[in-house]
Amino acid sequence: MATGLMIIGCGKATKKLGNFLNSSKEYVFEASFGQSTDSYDAKGQITATTDYYPSQAQIIAELDNFRGQIEQLPPAFSALKVSGKRAYKLARQGQKVNLEPRSVKIEELLLIDYYDHKALFKVKCSKGTYVRSLAHDLGQACGSLAYVSQLERTAIDQYQLNQAISFENLAEAIAKQDFSHFINCD
Repeated sequence: MATGLMIIGCGKATKKLGNFLNSSKEYVFEASFGQSTDSYDAKGQITATTDYYPSQAQIIAELDNFRGQIEQLPPAFSALKVSGKRAYKLARQGQKVNLEPRSVKIEELLLIDYYDHKALFKVKCSKGTYVRSLAHDLGQACGSLAYVSQLERTAIDQYQLNQAISFENLAEAIAKQDFSHFINCD
């Protein structure tokens, strides 16, 4: 379901990939209001519904509460470990997953558009932020329910999606051994 920027390293550049783990990330995401899912995204099973949909003004009024340093509870369907096992594996088995809230930083959170009970947002956030939890929590803060229906990573650190090449172009470059369009991280 998630699309967008992914940094790939080859050769000596693979040694630098770890640097990007701590980098800020930027996403554009769509939150659909009126339902929640177990995974907090469109791939999950619907767990609740409501007929209440927040107004655009109500959403905007809540955004300040999600900016800056916040405590966030990760979704049960996450790669975090609980007693040595991945949380998502336990959740898929129907087991209750108890995760602790984590401190994350939301550097920027903007409402781009609101249409048909869906909101399009841009967020710039720290490592460890779950955009799915952000949408879920925002839905609850507005007195409704919400889940992520679309997610695109648009930046990692200073690297932007518009600098990226497609997988098709990557395969072609590898076949031709032509890496002239690649960003050099040296």
